[in-house]
Amino acid sequence: MALILPVKGVHPKWGDNCFIADNATIVGEVVMGTNCSVWFN
Repeated sequence: MALILPVKGVHPKWGDNCFIADNATIVGEVVMGTNCSVWFN
């Protein structure tokens, strides 16, 4: 499962139909649109 963490209370956000790899890490003020992808680390 991907590691998704807030920083200072700000959580990452992403739109519909996004692929996030099982070993991906997303931290802090990240904003991604629809149909996005975050691939394997």
